[in-house]
Amino acid sequence: MRKNKYLIITIAGILLIAGCEKSGVTERDYPRIHTLPVTEITPYGALFNAEIIFRGDFLITAYGFVWSDADSPVLSNSDRAILTDNISGDHFSAKVSSTLVMGKSYYVRPFISTEDYTVYG
Repeated sequence: MRKNKYLIITIAGILLIAGCEKSGVTERDYPRIHTLPVTEITPYGALFNAEIIFRGDFLITAYGFVWSDADSPVLSNSDRAILTDNISGDHFSAKVSSTLVMGKSYYVRPFISTEDYTVYG
């Protein structure tokens, strides 16, 4: 009886290990950006900064920043600075001097829009 119990446990363990597949990192086929620190903070505004980590072969149609006093701001419900000129480097910035209230905290996120995606930092 004891041998059968160990045999069943051993077979179950082998089947469990054999049934597992090795998983790896899934490639992300879309642009990625990183939020950099806000600089040049004055009573009149601030400079928002971002870095493009992966651009791929995507045509960037718009990029910029969204901000709000609620976390995770998005284009549809936040203040925004949208830039459409050709972006050639890995960094971009926007000087924002409106809608910011001195002494109030904000959440800021960069975004990039392509024909297929809108991604946020």
